[in-house]
Amino acid sequence: MIELFIGAVCGAIAGLWFDVVAWVAFFQMARTPGSWAARVAADKSPIVFLSPLLLFHSLWTLAGLLLGLAYRAIVSDDAGGPGSPFTIGVGAAAGVLALVAIWKVRPHAMWLASFGAVFFLLFGLLLPAWAR
Repeated sequence: MIELFIGAVCGAIAGLWFDVVAWVAFFQMARTPGSWAARVAADKSPIVFLSPLLLFHSLWTLAGLLLGLAYRAIVSDDAGGPGSPFTIGVGAAAGVLALVAIWKVRPHAMWLASFGAVFFLLFGLLLPAWAR
């Protein structure tokens, strides 16, 4: 049962990093004249974006809870090391996330690629280490 709690904690930490990435990316885009972020920033207060960020933070916590459940289902008690199928799968998902970020969102690719690295560190390495 500890895996679920640790997954939720890792998801909450991922949500915090997502909040930071979203704010930085938005304010970088807001400096570009004519972008949607510049139009929104001119019309609305940045506080308006607090509700969607809290929603995404909750969704990341839920995703962490589900990944903790998946970890519990996939990994047996003695096979939770860095070579486990769960860690390899999370690493592959983080790699795909980073590649898509670099390929599709070039101006802010480093921030989004960093989220892939944080995703792997939290769910691929820390969740198995803390769940033992």
